[in-house]
Amino acid sequence: MTEASSDRLDIIIPVYRGEIAVRRCLDSVLASDALQVADLVIVNDASPEPGITAYLSQLATQASISLINHDVNQGFVASVNEAAVLNPDRDFVILNADTEVVGDWLQRLVQQGADHSRAATITPFSNNATIASYPKLVRENSLPRGECVGTLHQRFGRVNHGKALESPTAVGFCTWIRRSAWEEASGFDEVFGRGYGEEVDFCCKLASTGWQHLLAADVFVFHEGGVSFGSEANERKTNAQQVVDERYPDYGEAVQRWIQQDPAQPYRLAVDLDRLSERSGPRWMFVSHAYGGGVQQHINDLTALIRDELDGVVWLLQPRDDQSVRLTWAGEDSDLDIPIAHDQVDTALPPLVSELGIQRLHFHHFAGLPASVLALPAVVGLPFDFTFHDFHTVCPQTHFITRDGDFCGRPDVEGCERCVAERPDPWGLGIHDWRATFSDWLPEAERLIYPNSSVRDIVSDYFHELTGEVWPHPERNLAEFKGHAERSLSRRKVALIGSLSDVKGLHRLKALAELASGEIDPVEFVVIGPTLGPLGPDAPSNVVVTGQYDAAELPNLLARERPDSILFLSVVPETYNFALSAALATGLPIVALDAGAIGERLMGVKDATVLRLDAPTEQVLD
Repeated sequence: MTEASSDRLDIIIPVYRGEIAVRRCLDSVLASDALQVADLVIVNDASPEPGITAYLSQLATQASISLINHDVNQGFVASVNEAAVLNPDRDFVILNADTEVVGDWLQRLVQQGADHSRAATITPFSNNATIASYPKLVRENSLPRGECVGTLHQRFGRVNHGKALESPTAVGFCTWIRRSAWEEASGFDEVFGRGYGEEVDFCCKLASTGWQHLLAADVFVFHEGGVSFGSEANERKTNAQQVVDERYPDYGEAVQRWIQQDPAQPYRLAVDLDRLSERSGPRWMFVSHAYGGGVQQHINDLTALIRDELDGVVWLLQPRDDQSVRLTWAGEDSDLDIPIAHDQVDTALPPLVSELGIQRLHFHHFAGLPASVLALPAVVGLPFDFTFHDFHTVCPQTHFITRDGDFCGRPDVEGCERCVAERPDPWGLGIHDWRATFSDWLPEAERLIYPNSSVRDIVSDYFHELTGEVWPHPERNLAEFKGHAERSLSRRKVALIGSLSDVKGLHRLKALAELASGEIDPVEFVVIGPTLGPLGPDAPSNVVVTGQYDAAELPNLLARERPDSILFLSVVPETYNFALSAALATGLPIVALDAGAIGERLMGVKDATVLRLDAPTEQVLD
């Protein structure tokens, strides 16, 4: 076993296909500081792209660049083994041809090797590198908003200078390899053919004799991933995994244990906090439930405005489980996710609020949260706003809904007492203390925000002294919904948009569909979204459910389904309803029950029909 005797090292880059990525990679290597300490060894593994061959031939005329040409494709493993023989006294770095490097990336890897004499391999962090991924572990991440390879490399170097951690394996997109370790393992095993799995086999073999494998926490290299193999990648990964499992049966469990423990998290979080520190705008903490839906969409829209227009930061406090909450950096890909037990909310949050520079609280919902969150404004000494997304502050059932899924009609207090006795409120207060609690708390808000006047009017029936402002929700551009008003000539199709529960009229839809199935003219109903309750074994055959979707997918789903009209069957007063915004943007006819904001927003809208909440099924179908 011999140590490398040369002060220089090699950068080995096997090339097959993907000209744009190859050019980006090699141009970045040449523009970086790497050639101050290294020579470049490129292997053209019989690329089928003439542009690549021409480009590599041109590069080969430069000093410090060697080009190995293959007449027949030999694969990644054989290409690396061949290139490693070129200068047998040197350490080297294997670099995928779909990476991008910057600045002193190589010098930092070399320094880590000098600092850790038992390191056989050293891998940098990347956006797409399984256990070395940033900002999310084991994810194919995009670069965070506003960041590029250069800024991230600077951040990793600034906050993690000289730091490294041990890992179960190298990650093959970019790996520094010590020559003596390479020789001890006899290089890569060519049983792995054209690639995938060879670095794991190599690392497991060396770990058994005491070698270490490190992640360099002060280096960042971009990795696109899968360019050379394209559609073959998954098959090759599967085949490689079978070989690794046979040879090292404990390896998979060791990697999963490492991922669960996540020792790399502090280094990723340090970079997140560095990114966070540069925001110059205001800093809010939103408080809400974790059920998604329109509340989450509103939070996402507000967060985007604060982030993009004000260069601000939003932290989001939500339920984590039955015993704890979580504080996350909203609107960002980040691993900043801080768990806080319910009984520690009052003590743990104040120092966090101070450390994170939070200046204001904005409450959106309390479902799933402990009653102690009401004390947060006083505990942290900050002003707060509250937005009425529904009627949770008045009705512990949130939507004035009965056990059977119908609108309760908002009875007198005795009726509410009976309801809450059957279905207790989450804080165990009873209806009188529930409303008294919010009657005392809401006036302390600096701003009370209603999405429309019908919500304000209903809340005022219970809290007479409250004032506030009607602010329609800011929404993303709805222009993309236009143009989806094509009519189907073969049948009538009626769409219902969003998650459909009994509150949103699921039980009414079943009755409507059953009635429609007996009509001469065919009518089909499509729920664009999930149902939050079962349709049952006798589900009507003329109801189709598309399932959960992201908001960005909705225009395409409407275009695919091509409904003739859109139906809203909410049985309780709505406070806003984002799905209605999308429906209005399509220009299609709308039929709706007069449920709070829905009826209000449809006033005067052409081709909109608003029926009473208790309209009979026959009238709705008509």
